[in-house]
Amino acid sequence: MSYPQGSLATLGDIPRDWEKMAMTRALRRRSEVEVATPDDLRAAIDHALELAGCTFDELAAQAKTGHFDSMRARLAWVAIGDLYGLDLGSDV
Repeated sequence: MSYPQGSLATLGDIPRDWEKMAMTRALRRRSEVEVATPDDLRAAIDHALELAGCTFDELAAQAKTGHFDSMRARLAWVAIGDLYGLDLGSDV
């Protein structure tokens, strides 16, 4: 459904099954799952910490208190916090 430029759509204009339609399209495009390697995870951690301007321990301390030094630090924790303390040896 399309609308002329400058017009407003109302909630009544949205198809009832819009979520199902959107998810179906997304799922049909690709069915594979790409698994991150330990090297991928280390690179993601290093990049996020570089942007946050702190170490992983410093970031974890900020997360523990809930007071982050910056929005970048908060976003870094959201992105990589679950990896804190994870042994990224040869296997994940």
